[in-house]
Amino acid sequence: MTLVLLCTGAGARLLHRAGAEATWPFENALRRIWRGASSRLLAIVRAQETLSRLHSLEDEVEQLRLDARILEDLAAENRELRASFGLPPTVLRHPLVCEPITWGGALGWWQSIRVNRGRNDGVREGDAVVCADGLVGRVSRTYSGVSDVMLVTDANSRIACTLALPPGSPTVRGILQGNGWRSPSPALFDSNGRTGDSGLQGFLFVADAMRLDYIDRKALDAGILAARTRVVTSGLGGQIPGGIPVGWLVSATLAGDGLYGEGQVLPAVDFAGLKTMAILIGGRQGE
Repeated sequence: MTLVLLCTGAGARLLHRAGAEATWPFENALRRIWRGASSRLLAIVRAQETLSRLHSLEDEVEQLRLDARILEDLAAENRELRASFGLPPTVLRHPLVCEPITWGGALGWWQSIRVNRGRNDGVREGDAVVCADGLVGRVSRTYSGVSDVMLVTDANSRIACTLALPPGSPTVRGILQGNGWRSPSPALFDSNGRTGDSGLQGFLFVADAMRLDYIDRKALDAGILAARTRVVTSGLGGQIPGGIPVGWLVSATLAGDGLYGEGQVLPAVDFAGLKTMAILIGGRQGE
Protein backbone atom coordinates (compact mmCIF):
# COMPACT_ATOMS: atom_id res chain seq x y z
CA MET A 1 0.00 0.00 0.00
CA THR A 2 2.81 2.36 0.84
CA LEU A 3 4.49 1.65 -2.50
CA VAL A 4 1.23 2.40 -4.32
CA LEU A 5 0.88 5.72 -2.54
CA LEU A 6 4.48 6.64 -3.35
CA CYS A 7 3.94 5.86 -7.02
CA THR A 8 0.91 8.10 -7.32
CA GLY A 9 0.79 11.92 -7.26
CA ALA A 10 -1.56 11.92 -4.31
CA GLY A 11 0.94 9.98 -2.27
CA ALA A 12 3.76 12.37 -3.12
CA ARG A 13 1.66 15.37 -2.13
CA LEU A 14 0.65 13.66 1.08
CA LEU A 15 4.24 12.89 2.04
CA HIS A 16 5.32 16.42 1.14
CA ARG A 17 2.60 17.91 3.33
CA ALA A 18 3.45 15.58 6.19
CA GLY A 19 7.14 16.48 5.90
CA ALA A 20 6.38 20.18 5.89
CA GLU A 21 4.12 19.87 8.91
CA ALA A 22 6.78 17.91 10.75
CA THR A 23 9.73 20.20 9.95
CA TRP A 24 8.30 23.74 10.30
CA PRO A 25 8.78 23.88 14.10
CA PHE A 26 12.44 23.02 13.64
CA GLU A 27 12.82 25.58 10.79
CA ASN A 28 11.29 28.34 12.91
CA ALA A 29 13.49 27.39 15.85
CA LEU A 30 16.61 27.47 13.66
CA ARG A 31 15.53 30.83 12.24
CA ARG A 32 15.08 32.33 15.69
CA ILE A 33 18.44 30.95 16.77
CA TRP A 34 20.11 32.38 13.66
CA ARG A 35 18.53 35.79 14.17
CA GLY A 36 19.57 35.88 17.80
CA ALA A 37 23.12 34.77 17.01
CA SER A 38 23.54 37.23 14.13
CA SER A 39 22.15 40.14 16.17
CA ARG A 40 24.51 39.30 19.04
CA LEU A 41 27.44 38.99 16.65
CA LEU A 42 26.55 42.35 15.10
CA ALA A 43 26.28 43.89 18.58
CA ILE A 44 29.73 42.54 19.45
CA VAL A 45 31.23 44.00 16.25
CA ARG A 46 29.59 47.37 16.90
CA ALA A 47 30.75 47.31 20.50
CA GLN A 48 34.32 46.68 19.34
CA GLU A 49 34.08 49.57 16.88
CA THR A 50 32.63 51.83 19.58
CA LEU A 51 35.38 50.82 21.99
CA SER A 52 38.06 51.49 19.39
CA ARG A 53 36.51 54.90 18.67
CA LEU A 54 36.36 55.63 22.39
CA HIS A 55 40.07 54.87 22.78
CA SER A 56 40.84 57.12 19.82
CA LEU A 57 38.79 59.96 21.32
CA GLU A 58 40.53 59.50 24.67
CA ASP A 59 43.90 59.84 22.92
CA GLU A 60 42.69 63.00 21.16
CA VAL A 61 41.46 64.46 24.45
CA GLU A 62 44.82 63.81 26.09
CA GLN A 63 46.58 65.45 23.16
CA LEU A 64 44.27 68.46 23.42
CA ARG A 65 44.93 68.71 27.15
CA LEU A 66 48.66 68.66 26.47
CA ASP A 67 48.28 71.33 23.80
CA ALA A 68 46.19 73.44 26.16
CA ARG A 69 48.88 73.14 28.83
CA ILE A 70 51.56 74.24 26.36
CA LEU A 71 49.39 77.17 25.28
CA GLU A 72 48.92 78.21 28.92
CA ASP A 73 52.69 78.28 29.39
CA LEU A 74 53.13 80.29 26.20
CA ALA A 75 50.39 82.71 27.26
CA ALA A 76 52.08 83.24 30.64
CA GLU A 77 55.41 83.86 28.92
CA ASN A 78 53.74 86.27 26.52
CA ARG A 79 52.19 88.23 29.39
CA GLU A 80 55.57 88.50 31.12
CA LEU A 81 57.28 89.71 27.96
CA ARG A 82 54.57 92.28 27.22
CA ALA A 83 54.74 93.55 30.79
CA SER A 84 58.54 93.86 30.62
CA PHE A 85 58.25 96.00 27.48
CA GLY A 86 55.39 98.06 28.88
CA LEU A 87 52.87 96.79 26.33
CA PRO A 88 49.16 96.41 27.13
CA PRO A 89 47.99 92.87 27.93
CA THR A 90 46.62 90.69 25.17
CA VAL A 91 42.84 90.78 24.82
CA LEU A 92 41.42 87.30 25.34
CA ARG A 93 38.21 86.11 23.72
CA HIS A 94 36.24 82.94 24.25
CA PRO A 95 34.54 80.91 21.51
CA LEU A 96 30.78 80.61 21.87
CA VAL A 97 29.49 77.75 19.70
CA CYS A 98 26.53 78.65 17.49
CA GLU A 99 24.60 77.31 14.52
CA PRO A 100 22.88 79.08 11.59
CA ILE A 101 19.09 79.09 11.74
CA THR A 102 18.29 81.22 8.66
CA TRP A 103 20.19 82.39 5.61
CA GLY A 104 19.52 86.07 5.03
CA GLY A 105 16.92 87.12 2.54
CA ALA A 106 13.89 85.33 1.18
CA LEU A 107 15.50 85.22 -2.27
CA GLY A 108 18.57 83.35 -1.02
CA TRP A 109 20.87 86.29 -1.70
CA TRP A 110 23.33 85.38 1.05
CA GLN A 111 24.58 88.62 2.58
CA SER A 112 23.95 87.62 6.18
CA ILE A 113 22.95 84.68 8.32
CA ARG A 114 21.13 84.48 11.63
CA VAL A 115 22.61 82.35 14.41
CA ASN A 116 21.07 80.94 17.59
CA ARG A 117 23.04 83.13 20.05
CA GLY A 118 22.30 86.66 21.21
CA ARG A 119 22.71 89.32 23.88
CA ASN A 120 21.69 86.91 26.63
CA ASP A 121 24.74 84.80 25.72
CA GLY A 122 27.14 87.76 25.86
CA VAL A 123 27.21 88.46 22.12
CA ARG A 124 27.82 92.05 21.03
CA GLU A 125 27.80 93.83 17.71
CA GLY A 126 31.16 93.61 15.97
CA ASP A 127 32.13 90.24 17.46
CA ALA A 128 33.94 87.98 15.01
CA VAL A 129 32.29 84.77 13.83
CA VAL A 130 34.63 81.96 12.79
CA CYS A 131 34.57 78.32 11.73
CA ALA A 132 37.28 75.71 11.25
CA ASP A 133 38.21 77.17 7.84
CA GLY A 134 38.48 80.80 8.90
CA LEU A 135 36.51 84.03 9.29
CA VAL A 136 32.80 83.83 8.49
CA GLY A 137 31.96 87.45 9.25
CA ARG A 138 31.06 89.70 12.14
CA VAL A 139 27.93 90.23 14.21
CA SER A 140 25.95 93.10 12.71
CA ARG A 141 22.92 93.09 15.00
CA THR A 142 22.01 91.36 18.23
CA TYR A 143 18.71 90.34 19.78
CA SER A 144 17.96 88.62 23.07
CA GLY A 145 18.41 85.08 21.72
CA VAL A 146 19.68 85.41 18.15
CA SER A 147 22.13 87.54 16.16
CA ASP A 148 22.58 88.59 12.55
CA VAL A 149 26.02 87.98 11.04
CA MET A 150 27.29 89.98 8.08
CA LEU A 151 29.37 87.65 5.91
CA VAL A 152 32.83 88.69 4.72
CA THR A 153 31.46 88.38 1.18
CA ASP A 154 28.90 91.13 1.78
CA ALA A 155 29.60 94.25 -0.28
CA ASN A 156 29.33 96.34 2.91
CA SER A 157 31.94 94.27 4.76
CA ARG A 158 35.36 95.83 5.48
CA ILE A 159 38.06 93.76 7.21
CA ALA A 160 41.62 94.90 7.99
CA CYS A 161 43.87 92.12 6.69
CA THR A 162 47.49 91.28 6.06
CA LEU A 163 49.25 88.84 3.75
CA ALA A 164 50.96 85.82 5.34
CA LEU A 165 54.27 86.24 3.50
CA PRO A 166 57.46 84.20 4.20
CA PRO A 167 59.58 85.20 7.22
CA GLY A 168 61.74 88.23 6.53
CA SER A 169 59.28 89.74 4.05
CA PRO A 170 57.85 93.21 4.65
CA THR A 171 54.40 93.52 6.18
CA VAL A 172 51.75 94.00 3.51
CA ARG A 173 48.31 95.09 4.66
CA GLY A 174 45.06 95.97 2.99
CA ILE A 175 41.32 96.40 3.48
CA LEU A 176 39.28 93.41 2.38
CA GLN A 177 35.92 94.21 0.84
CA GLY A 178 33.25 91.73 -0.22
CA ASN A 179 31.76 91.73 -3.69
CA GLY A 180 28.47 90.06 -2.79
CA TRP A 181 26.91 87.11 -4.56
CA ARG A 182 25.79 86.58 -8.12
CA SER A 183 23.65 84.11 -9.99
CA PRO A 184 25.54 81.65 -12.20
CA SER A 185 25.49 82.04 -15.95
CA PRO A 186 22.07 81.17 -17.48
CA ALA A 187 23.94 78.81 -19.83
CA LEU A 188 24.42 76.46 -16.87
CA PHE A 189 20.69 75.79 -16.73
CA ASP A 190 18.45 73.84 -19.08
CA SER A 191 14.86 74.60 -20.04
CA ASN A 192 13.61 73.06 -16.78
CA GLY A 193 15.77 75.30 -14.60
CA ARG A 194 18.22 72.53 -13.74
CA THR A 195 21.97 72.77 -14.01
CA GLY A 196 23.42 70.83 -16.88
CA ASP A 197 26.91 69.61 -15.94
CA SER A 198 27.01 69.83 -12.17
CA GLY A 199 23.76 68.01 -11.54
CA LEU A 200 22.69 70.58 -8.94
CA GLN A 201 19.12 71.79 -8.86
CA GLY A 202 17.43 74.84 -7.46
CA PHE A 203 18.22 78.45 -6.92
CA LEU A 204 21.99 78.84 -6.71
CA PHE A 205 24.26 81.79 -5.95
CA VAL A 206 28.04 81.96 -6.15
CA ALA A 207 30.34 84.18 -4.08
CA ASP A 208 32.39 86.58 -6.18
CA ALA A 209 36.07 87.00 -5.37
CA MET A 210 36.63 89.60 -2.65
CA ARG A 211 38.78 92.68 -3.23
CA LEU A 212 41.84 93.60 -1.16
CA ASP A 213 42.31 97.37 -1.46
CA TYR A 214 45.18 99.71 -0.51
CA ILE A 215 48.03 97.24 -1.01
CA ASP A 216 51.41 98.93 -0.79
CA ARG A 217 52.62 99.60 -4.33
CA LYS A 218 56.20 98.80 -3.32
CA ALA A 219 55.19 95.22 -2.53
CA LEU A 220 53.47 95.00 -5.89
CA ASP A 221 56.55 96.32 -7.73
CA ALA A 222 58.82 93.94 -5.79
CA GLY A 223 56.88 90.95 -7.10
CA ILE A 224 56.43 89.29 -3.68
CA LEU A 225 52.65 88.94 -3.95
CA ALA A 226 52.42 85.43 -5.33
CA ALA A 227 49.13 83.72 -6.10
CA ARG A 228 47.76 81.46 -3.34
CA THR A 229 49.28 83.65 -0.65
CA ARG A 230 47.16 83.30 2.47
CA VAL A 231 45.24 86.38 3.61
CA VAL A 232 44.59 86.70 7.36
CA THR A 233 43.09 89.32 9.64
CA SER A 234 45.55 91.92 10.90
CA GLY A 235 43.90 92.61 14.27
CA LEU A 236 43.93 96.38 13.66
CA GLY A 237 40.91 98.10 15.14
CA GLY A 238 40.58 95.75 18.12
CA GLN A 239 37.27 94.09 17.21
CA ILE A 240 38.53 91.13 15.18
CA PRO A 241 41.64 89.28 16.46
CA GLY A 242 44.62 88.96 14.17
CA GLY A 243 45.74 85.81 12.39
CA ILE A 244 42.33 84.44 11.39
CA PRO A 245 42.38 83.04 7.81
CA VAL A 246 40.14 84.90 5.41
CA GLY A 247 41.10 83.62 1.96
CA TRP A 248 43.80 83.22 -0.66
CA LEU A 249 45.19 85.83 -2.99
CA VAL A 250 44.38 85.08 -6.62
CA SER A 251 46.04 88.06 -8.32
CA ALA A 252 47.27 91.56 -7.57
CA THR A 253 47.37 94.48 -9.98
CA LEU A 254 47.78 98.22 -9.87
CA ALA A 255 44.59 100.07 -8.98
CA GLY A 256 43.05 102.57 -11.35
CA ASP A 257 44.47 105.59 -9.51
CA GLY A 258 48.00 104.16 -9.72
CA LEU A 259 48.68 104.80 -6.03
CA TYR A 260 47.94 101.40 -4.52
CA GLY A 261 47.66 97.79 -5.49
CA GLU A 262 44.43 95.84 -5.66
CA GLY A 263 44.09 92.09 -5.14
CA GLN A 264 41.45 89.46 -5.80
CA VAL A 265 40.87 87.09 -2.87
CA LEU A 266 38.92 83.82 -2.82
CA PRO A 267 37.09 83.11 0.49
CA ALA A 268 38.56 80.42 2.73
CA VAL A 269 35.14 79.42 4.04
CA ASP A 270 32.67 77.19 2.21
CA PHE A 271 29.54 79.15 3.11
CA ALA A 272 27.17 76.58 1.61
CA GLY A 273 28.45 73.96 4.06
CA LEU A 274 28.35 76.02 7.25
CA LYS A 275 26.97 74.06 10.19
CA THR A 276 28.87 74.76 13.39
CA MET A 277 30.54 78.11 14.06
CA ALA A 278 31.80 80.10 17.02
CA ILE A 279 31.36 83.71 18.07
CA LEU A 280 34.48 85.16 19.69
CA ILE A 281 33.11 86.93 22.77
CA GLY A 282 34.94 88.67 25.58
CA GLY A 283 36.90 91.83 26.29
CA ARG A 284 38.10 94.18 23.62
CA GLN A 285 40.99 96.54 23.46
CA GLY A 286 40.45 99.61 25.56
CA GLU A 287 38.08 97.88 27.97
